Amino acid sequence: MQRRGILIRKEIASSLSENLDRFKSKYEIAIEDLWVQGKDGDGNKAEIPWVRLASKELSPSATKGWYVVFLFSATGSNCYLSLGHASTTYDGDSMERRYQKALAPEVAAALMTWGREKLNLDQVKNPRLKFSRNLEAKGNLAEAYDRTSLCGFEYRKESVPSDEQIFTDIEFLLEMLSKIYFLQETDATIPGSESPEHKEAVAAIAQAAGRDLTGPRRQGRSRLPQAHKKVIEEHAVEVAMKHLGKKGFTDIKDVGKNRSYDIAAKLNDIDFYIEVKGTMSLGEKVVLTRNEVLLHRQEHPNNALIVVSQIDLDRSEPPSAKGGKVIFISPWKIEDSDLDALGYDYKVMKNS
Repeated sequence: MQRRGILIRKEIASSLSENLDRFKSKYEIAIEDLWVQGKDGDGNKAEIPWVRLASKELSPSATKGWYVVFLFSATGSNCYLSLGHASTTYDGDSMERRYQKALAPEVAAALMTWGREKLNLDQVKNPRLKFSRNLEAKGNLAEAYDRTSLCGFEYRKESVPSDEQIFTDIEFLLEMLSKIYFLQETDATIPGSESPEHKEAVAAIAQAAGRDLTGPRRQGRSRLPQAHKKVIEEHAVEVAMKHLGKKGFTDIKDVGKNRSYDIAAKLNDIDFYIEVKGTMSLGEKVVLTRNEVLLHRQEHPNNALIVVSQIDLDRSEPPSAKGGKVIFISPWKIEDSDLDALGYDYKVMKNS
């Protein structure tokens, strides 16, 4: 077991680290901060030890993001070099009480579907490429690993290929990983990812609190030009108004310029207050202001939320937007359990 730990954490990791320049020379645009990490367990030995290659920023730990990873079977009879996503995450309300859990199966399935489609894996011609694994493990971790693996190569103990073949396989998967990292910069429809609106809100709050979250990779990634945001907002309102008309609403008016809600309308002669959110993401989360929350709690049940998700933004000049999927909620009751705080105002004088 001690020998296994040295092999995983030092020898294999060191060999990969020595070849980082070779890997980065081909994929330096997308993985300029490529790094290597190996783990054999904390305290007790892991049933499935691993060594991975990833972007230091986009995947700072094995519980975050996409990466290429060597997974060694529990019996040591084989090893898989795989491209996949983190299979576990941490939960809990504090560092002392946090615990590791497997990614929800539906989240893992959505991520794998997205990856297969974006990488066109059905069209990849490589007879050695495998899409399933047998890690010969007894625990739930092997199942979690399988759910978050897109594809990879198997190395049997009795037929380990040459170092050059393994490096070629790594480069093959790193090329796919670099495409995924690029898509993270441009595609807002990654399941479970933060929308551009959420990233921008977090960055603005951090900046107001004196913290700069705009590292070299983050600059420009989460922030849309004002002209692009305006186009998305206007398109979302237009789509929402058409949707309301189909649902029988009348006297539909765009009031967003001078009210704290976006659309005023009537249904059966009752005034309705309607909030509209437009996004290029899947629309799983939206950012609300304090005034929006207060108003819609006050006007419930004569209110609605319309999210126009997956809007297609044409970034040419002038920018334009089209498409989108409508999520309609009415009456819209805002529960405390559905709100996540992005920041706080702290009363210093009260506690001084």
